[in-house]
Amino acid sequence: MDTEGTVAQSIRMINAGCELVRITAPSKKDAENLEPIKKALAEKGYTTPLVADIHFTPNAAEIAAKIVEKVRVNPGNYADKKKFEHIEYNDETYQAELDRIRERFTPLVEICKEHGTAM
Repeated sequence: MDTEGTVAQSIRMINAGCELVRITAPSKKDAENLEPIKKALAEKGYTTPLVADIHFTPNAAEIAAKIVEKVRVNPGNYADKKKFEHIEYNDETYQAELDRIRERFTPLVEICKEHGTAM
């Protein structure tokens, strides 16, 4: 992610009237880069909320949740890598899938609660 470019683009958006800035952070490295972006904006006097848009990478979401005001995820693809296939579930396999997603998603919810991060 281009830190300086993202800061500059965020400033243009804010100056144009945006009330929040959504930044795609698809990897852990990108999520970590949200911190210097937020810091640079704050140093320039911008306090507009930042939203990290994350899919498929739970670790990136957990990092971002400690930095930005909001994390946007899709629970349906949060627990899996890009795996788009049609699966027929029975009651048992459906419940197992729900349990697996809950197990992977709950840590993010707890981090968001701890840091006051919206989802």
